[in-house]
Amino acid sequence: QLEKSTTPFGYLVSQENDDMGNFGMDLAEDLSEMFSIRHTLLAYPHTTDFLCTEGISNRLNSALPRGPIKRFEEKKGLRIQPIELLSEDNLIFKCQGFILNKAKLKVELLPELPFHHLDAEQFLAFEERLRADLRATVRMMEAPESTCLRYDFQVFVNVRTGAITHLDFERCYEEEPSDGGECMYRSDFERCAEEKRKEKMKEGGKKQKRREIGTDWSC
Repeated sequence: QLEKSTTPFGYLVSQENDDMGNFGMDLAEDLSEMFSIRHTLLAYPHTTDFLCTEGISNRLNSALPRGPIKRFEEKKGLRIQPIELLSEDNLIFKCQGFILNKAKLKVELLPELPFHHLDAEQFLAFEERLRADLRATVRMMEAPESTCLRYDFQVFVNVRTGAITHLDFERCYEEEPSDGGECMYRSDFERCAEEKRKEKMKEGGKKQKRREIGTDWSC
């Protein structure tokens, strides 16, 4: 089906063997049907028989941020999940940390970008789509089925069409943040991640408790 599709797609790649990818896909499909939200997942994840070579593991690891996060290892299989690739006019927004700062910077630069300029008709369509998708997002976030998405809330916003796209549904099934995961909220990610690494070494690898979900997910 993907070969016949005109939708540009890529892959999420990992070496995890748990069921979070399947759970995330189920949740994304359920919420899409219930609240008419949009997501990028195209199919369930698939574990391949291909073993990661040194060259491929180095290339994959080079794309990861620095810090104490899990790296790709040689001679281990890869798990892939096809996703829709979004165009360059989609900006990711999170409520905290360096990603929010990057989004704010891009918004400031929008008037200089070639895809930003909209005529009056396009702007009205943009405003209508943005309001509709925002209402759907608010309804979803206030529903008990998706309370877990308040943790690490994040969306893509298309600055041409106003469309909102949701991502990373697997976070609902994470019992604890991954190594350095809570630092992803922070603008000083690398320093925070290094501090967490030292704390973990002092505690002998003691596991952290699951982050409590607050009631206020707004930015």
